[in-house]
Amino acid sequence: MKIDENFGWTKHIDYVSNKLRILLCKFYQLSFKIPKDVLKCIYLALVDSIVSYALDCYGLSFKTHIDKIEALQIRFLKLLVDKKTQRKCQNDYSQLFKILKVLPVSLKHKYLLAMNNHGSTEHITQHQHGIGTRMVTQGKYEIPRVNNFYGGRTLTKQLPKLLNDLPTEIRDETNKARFSRLLKKHLLSKI
Repeated sequence: MKIDENFGWTKHIDYVSNKLRILLCKFYQLSFKIPKDVLKCIYLALVDSIVSYALDCYGLSFKTHIDKIEALQIRFLKLLVDKKTQRKCQNDYSQLFKILKVLPVSLKHKYLLAMNNHGSTEHITQHQHGIGTRMVTQGKYEIPRVNNFYGGRTLTKQLPKLLNDLPTEIRDETNKARFSRLLKKHLLSKI
């Protein structure tokens, strides 16, 4: 991981982007030689692992930085589908994520955040007061107030916000494998 003196993630995101660009060249050459299903396995093994490494940390970075990686991700996904599907998705390449059942970086970050904190109550607190409000009856979590932009990107703010946005049946799921499946399906439906 690359971290600068301001504890920013710009250097790391640039490092990941450069690695992906180098890999994209090799991937393009492979796309003419091997079947698409094998190419998808290579994508999941190489590209997805590079993107996912430390994503729960650098994923809280600015959206413009994350969009760099997402744009590269789309270039990879265009190689995983046939020309007909590419033409069909030409106006909106984000549909490729749904077709290939691959999460974009921005949603993959949310997925990893929820999975890594599944069953943990370290960064979240339930609404606790004597009044029977809708938040208490729906099992929602308390989102702390913040004073600046940095506070809005912290885990203690983002995790309860993410969990509150999930449907109740996903949020209350105790089985981690089932939680993973339901969460991925829910996030793919948001594309």
